[in-house]
Amino acid sequence: MRATVDMANALRDRGHAVRIACRRPDSPTWKQRLKGMVRERGKNGRPDTNGDWVQNLRGLAEDFDKLDELQFSAGEVVIAVGSFTIDDVRALKGDVVKVRYCHGFQEHDKPMMERVWGGQDLPTLAVANTLTGRLLGYGGLTPLAIVPNGIHTADYFIEERQRDGIGTIYATHFNKGPEFTRDVLRQSREKWPGVRLNVFGFEGRPAEMDVADYTQLPDVTVSRSLYNKSQVWLVCSRHDFFCLPILEAMACGCVVISTRNLGAMELIEDGKNGFLKEFEDVEGFLGIIARVREDAALRRRVVEAGQETVRRHTWEAAAQKMETVLMEISGATQGAGR
Repeated sequence: MRATVDMANALRDRGHAVRIACRRPDSPTWKQRLKGMVRERGKNGRPDTNGDWVQNLRGLAEDFDKLDELQFSAGEVVIAVGSFTIDDVRALKGDVVKVRYCHGFQEHDKPMMERVWGGQDLPTLAVANTLTGRLLGYGGLTPLAIVPNGIHTADYFIEERQRDGIGTIYATHFNKGPEFTRDVLRQSREKWPGVRLNVFGFEGRPAEMDVADYTQLPDVTVSRSLYNKSQVWLVCSRHDFFCLPILEAMACGCVVISTRNLGAMELIEDGKNGFLKEFEDVEGFLGIIARVREDAALRRRVVEAGQETVRRHTWEAAAQKMETVLMEISGATQGAGR
């Protein structure tokens, strides 16, 4: 949701009319609504759901039961962002240009992936080159273009802080490899008992997160400080498809060590701007952490290369690419008479 809002705002900054349409949830009972209100407020008075990102949209957000309820102009470009919106856009009637934009997959649901990403009927974009093989495997198209997500360099940058920690983002979702994350953190604590472990996440402090300093839902200022207190930033995911925290950590001067997932392989050149190790290779992660901690020259080289990676992945550059690609798709579709 955050990436969708950031892309929408960046396109608006380039002069385009942009809106976001969200499927309306099933009508809840009053008890469900009450639980939702409590959940959105969170324990500390801040929202703890992704819904709050829509509030950052500098434009119109609309909800729907069926997408045909909304009004569309002739030739309007309608982008299905992610796997769960393709059926809605595919069924939409009217004189519009339909596009699907791949941010990743629900790997546990192959029939759904074959249904939504398969077929030759919708032009396809993707956030990473590394997603192409999966798209073809599900019977889909080679992407017309790769349009990556971006980063706000005004939000994420190097600060003058004591930088000696090890950091990561923790989530209990299967794709994020929570058990592997815990193993790396616990063994890091045993190997370097005086090192601060800087961890933040979406959920309240998990009971199993007893070895690290944990912050729930930090704002940008706090998350930037946690990155800047860390020499090394860990990405322990089982699956990731475009990992914005990699760019955030690089922008803040961390050396990133990640599992060899699709998102990381798009952004990290092993040994140059970060390091890639296999999922569950705890010893491999610890070995790279030790090298980075002991070799200041290595740290400088990797951080400098990471900064160059960040400069290639701003939201301004992403929106410019999206603008060019959508104009080409729209023009080609109109020329073919839709």
